[in-house]
Amino acid sequence: MRQIQDLPPTIWVDTPEDMMRVVRHVQDTKECALDTETTGLNRWKDHVVVWSLCPDVNTRYCLSRDMLKIYNQELAPDPSISWYLTNLPFDFCMLYNSGVIPPKGKSYCTLAMDWLNDENRQGRHGLKETGTEYCHLSMNDFKEVFTKKRGEDLPAAFARTLRDEFDRAIDYASKDALATFKVFKALRKKLKGQYTSQGLSLWDYFKEIERPFSRLLYNLCRRGIRIDNAYLEELSPKMTAEIGRINRKVVRFAGKEINLNSPKQLQWLLFDKLGLTPIKHTKGGESGKKTPSTDREVLETYANQGVEVCKLLTDLRKLTKIQGTYVDGLRDWVDPYGRIHPSLTQHVTVTGRLSSVDPNLQNIPRAEGDVYGLRNAFIPKDGYDFCVFDYAQLEIRILAHMAQEPNMIDVINKGWDVHTGTASLMFGHDYDDLIAASKKKKSGAELSALEKEMIFARQASKTIGFGLLYGEGVKKLSHTLGVTEDRGKELLEMFFEPYPRIRDFIDAKHRQAHVEHQVETIDGRPRRFPSMVDIGHIPWKALHGGARAEVAMMERQAVNSVIQGSAASIAKRAMLKCERSSRLRDLGVEMLLQIHDELIFEVPKESVKEAVPIIKHYMEHPLPFDLSMKKTILVPIFQ
Repeated sequence: MRQIQDLPPTIWVDTPEDMMRVVRHVQDTKECALDTETTGLNRWKDHVVVWSLCPDVNTRYCLSRDMLKIYNQELAPDPSISWYLTNLPFDFCMLYNSGVIPPKGKSYCTLAMDWLNDENRQGRHGLKETGTEYCHLSMNDFKEVFTKKRGEDLPAAFARTLRDEFDRAIDYASKDALATFKVFKALRKKLKGQYTSQGLSLWDYFKEIERPFSRLLYNLCRRGIRIDNAYLEELSPKMTAEIGRINRKVVRFAGKEINLNSPKQLQWLLFDKLGLTPIKHTKGGESGKKTPSTDREVLETYANQGVEVCKLLTDLRKLTKIQGTYVDGLRDWVDPYGRIHPSLTQHVTVTGRLSSVDPNLQNIPRAEGDVYGLRNAFIPKDGYDFCVFDYAQLEIRILAHMAQEPNMIDVINKGWDVHTGTASLMFGHDYDDLIAASKKKKSGAELSALEKEMIFARQASKTIGFGLLYGEGVKKLSHTLGVTEDRGKELLEMFFEPYPRIRDFIDAKHRQAHVEHQVETIDGRPRRFPSMVDIGHIPWKALHGGARAEVAMMERQAVNSVIQGSAASIAKRAMLKCERSSRLRDLGVEMLLQIHDELIFEVPKESVKEAVPIIKHYMEHPLPFDLSMKKTILVPIFQ
């Protein structure tokens, strides 16, 4: 057993005898931090180079890869040991790829803990930041310690350093385990000292929801989802041809070849050639010269106003992104078994909504908007079906429940489309007539003036409803609808007329953000606004410039955070119930992915009939109580 003099020393372990002493140490403490150094970051093919354990604050071990075999036999199966990791899903994947099982004991991810402690520390939940800020450790970045030479990637730099500067390499590796141990203790203390309005400590909340959810995300990543590579190869040239067709149409408007990726040339097309009135201007950059903006919001506003070239440009940008990210990009992530393994993360968004990386699947079109058939590239394995369950208009349902707005609840309970029902209440049109107008528009038939009014009515109700949920102000709503701000205000008042309790709910959340400096989700998880401590008490008339804009933004975020955060909590709880179901497990059901408000399951064909109602029940009853509507409508889709 080789020691390096440090405080505490790094102990190198590379013999079975030394490893068994480590095993007894961990079994005595019943707790241990674990960290891995790997050949790379790919979650299905990279593996462990060396790894580290820290069973108490005075000891840190760095272990050779060969010691994983003994870990697999002696430590991993022991359910009485608690494990602390900085990025649990990643390290579990690396262990799995190295031929060993993740530990059976309770496992805690400090990324998720720090997110629950302070969701506003976006980008600073990592070990380097938390180790420095909470434990006063001097933490070095990997790139600082292991400088790459020409032609090297970071894993190669680590391997070289491990060979040439052994002590330095294992000191770095084992320090991560020590830091993880200390960060866990610090964050546990912080979470135990914070309570929800329902009297639950954040530590108890973490243990109930976020702790098991980290392991669930590992399970999803490991399972992956099958991709039809041949279908993508066929789709790519078709999309290339469509991109070319749209390009040629835009060029005809311009009268000459232009670079559609150049803001300057787009400005010429829209404002000089076509004479459009600028909606907003750029910030000016280093020169300070502000020019008319051609960003996505501007193009979509013009498109909604009927400007054909802007609709073409909007379609072109969407299509180009889909082709690059998914049609061509997905193929780079396929494993030898035809599956991709996206990593869902629980600590990135302030609301708790999941994000997806390597690859990002959160922008895959919904079923009704998948005009290019991209979803057909995802296929179940042989003998299985996909069962996809979509929470229908979940955020609107949460808003209706939390506001206790009887008219909106009634619209939902009637089984109506919420936006069409809202348009009926706002504008006085018959619901069935609105539905008929929408169907006629989809058929491509020519619409009467009244039918065009009905189409606008539904679009207005939908835009306002989602605008309120996503924290959009009157200016943004007006731009989206292509109306003046005065008309936008009028439409907003029309929305609140049948739904007065929605206005009351929004006002209440604004006040709560001002007074309590935080709001809470439907299950009590906080969303904090620390800036409100300094400026939230100042009367609106006394606020000026940036402070007024900041308060208005936080007020909108308060509403958005409650609704979006509640949707995230509902989805998480439903996923946990499905994952824990012994009957679904016996039926061979595996949950693969969450996209938008959809959960995707891979189900043996012979089990579909029994599995569907079980999944549906868990998804409709995820909370200790039910929403005020008769039921949460789920749309099962089979493939």
